Amino acid sequence: MRRLTIVLVTVFVLAIPAVAHAASPHFRRGGTPTCTDTGTQLACTGSLTGLGNQDLVIELSSDAEATFLCGAPGNSNVAQGQNKVPFEATGSQTISGSEIKNGNATFHVVAPTDPPTADWRQAGCPNKNWNVIAVQDVDFENVVLTISQAVLLFTCTYGPEVPEGGTVTLSC
Repeated sequence: MRRLTIVLVTVFVLAIPAVAHAASPHFRRGGTPTCTDTGTQLACTGSLTGLGNQDLVIELSSDAEATFLCGAPGNSNVAQGQNKVPFEATGSQTISGSEIKNGNATFHVVAPTDPPTADWRQAGCPNKNWNVIAVQDVDFENVVLTISQAVLLFTCTYGPEVPEGGTVTLSC
C-alpha cells in the first residue's frame, strides 16, 4: 500500500508542471496581427493558438484625426471641413473561452466603435450656418493592440501613420 501511495504521489507531482504549462499562446503561421485603414475605421485581425480556455480579450487603441463633411443649409452644397479633429480611436473584442476550439482563436476588432463628433468650428466648416454632416475620413497612427487571457499575453504596436487604405503588420 505504501509503495502504491509513493507511485501515485510521484505521478501526480510530475503531472502538475505539464498541466500548468499546457497553454503556450503564440500567433499561428500567417496569424501575426495586421491592421487595415478602411477610411473611417481601423480593422485589426490575427490568429492565435496554444490558448487556454479562459476568455480572450483584445483591446485596440490609436491616435486618430477625423476630417468631416460640411453642408450648407437649404441647398446641396457640400464641402470638406478644413480641420482635422484629434481623438483616441478605441475598440475591443472578447472571445468567450467556450468559443476557443483546440486552443485556437481568430480575432477581428475595429476602432472607433462610435464615430467621432465635432461642431462646425472644430470641423472647419465655412461658418456657423453650415452643419457637420458626417465623418469623411480618419487618419490613424500609434496603434496599440493588447491581447489578454487572464493575464496580458501580448502588446503589439505600429508607430507611424497607417497608410490611407493600407494594411500594416504590428510588432509584438
